[in-house]
Formats: sequence, structure tokens, C-alpha cells
Amino acid sequence: QVHYDETYSPTVSYETLKLVLASVAATGGQRVYQFRINNCYLQGSVDRYIYVNPPPGIEIKDDHVWSLDYCMPGMKQASRQWYLRIKGLLKDNGFSESSYDPGLFCKDDCYIMLYSDIVIVAGMSVEHVESFLKKQFSMEYLTYEYHNEVLPDVVDYHIGEERSSKILGMNMNFNDRGITLTMKDAITRAV
Repeated sequence: QVHYDETYSPTVSYETLKLVLASVAATGGQRVYQFRINNCYLQGSVDRYIYVNPPPGIEIKDDHVWSLDYCMPGMKQASRQWYLRIKGLLKDNGFSESSYDPGLFCKDDCYIMLYSDIVIVAGMSVEHVESFLKKQFSMEYLTYEYHNEVLPDVVDYHIGEERSSKILGMNMNFNDRGITLTMKDAITRAV
């Protein structure tokens, strides 16, 4: 019998995301990067024996079995194992998990927020985080359409500059007064 316990995988709450973005707006000059980890659910290792039937058309000897070493998409434990893998990697690199929100990790002036396969990095030293994540995972910058140009979803905010971006479906508008967050696009699509 397969045990489906411990399948919970924390994600950053919108409240925490808004709080971190308010901090970015208040200090200015900080960066916000948004990455998608490719095939993140294949990155977690299995912590117990899981036996599977071979796919149709594959013959195996009667005294052999197939055992998984890594998670597969569709496994109830896959998201939890992915979270444990990236949590361990972040802790090994000096980040500490927030006691308020387990989807938030902090180190000095850098914040990492996890939302399933999306990693949001905010702060002054985001390039360091980007480099150690790229060594471990295949990842891509999330992009969005802005006046028919495809731009990376990277925000480099400086006082007096006006800039728009999207993060987890929220529209972010940066200007000299701070950050405005709206769900305008999501609401428009729903209507």
C-alpha cells in the first residue's frame, strides 16, 4: 500500500509577497527576479521504496520489480519532495526559513519566495542566488508582453523611474511613490 502522508508543499502567501515587495519599494535600488524551474517535480528524490508497474508493452521477468529513485509528475509526494530539495539547498547556502511563512527564505538583504515551480528572488544580491540556482537546476526567466516586446520579468527599480512588471499574476507598477499592485489582468481574463 502506498502512503500518501506528507504531501504538503508550502508556497509563499500573497501577504508575504506584498510585504517583501513593500520592503523593496521602501529601500529602492533592489532587484526582483522571477524564475521557473524546469521539471521541478522530477528534482526531488524518493525517501522510501515505491514500486511501480512497467508501462504497457514493456516486459520484465517475473522475479524483477521496478523501483523509483526520483519523483515523477503525478505522484502525490512530488511537490513535497521538490520543496524539501530546494529547502535543503537554500539552507546549505546560508538562507533561513521564515517562521511566519515556510515559503519565504532570508539571508542578509536577500529574500527567496517559493511558489510551486516559481522562485522569486528579491534584494540586493540576487545575482549570487541566480548563479547557485543555475548550477543545480535548469531554469528560465519568466517573460511578459510589454508594448509588443518580450522582456524578462526582472525589475531593477530606482527612485524616479517608472516601470511595470508582473509577478505571480499580479501587475506591479513601480514609480517614485512606490509600488502599486493590482490584479487587473486576472480580473479582465475572468470577465
